[in-house]
Amino acid sequence: MLPETGLSEIKIRKLRISNKGKLMEQLARFGITESTVYPGIEKAAGEIAKKYDKSKK
Repeated sequence: MLPETGLSEIKIRKLRISNKGKLMEQLARFGITESTVYPGIEKAAGEIAKKYDKSKK
């Protein structure tokens, strides 16, 4: 549990992803998708819709 004042020891770094689509495909091969990271009916429905969206193929 973190104190409300924050911790100065925590270092934060930002990463720039240049080819997000390719990275997402690679993660999906290992079963890591938006619906597995953030479980819920909304995310699962979104994953199914993306899978069967013929306009993006």
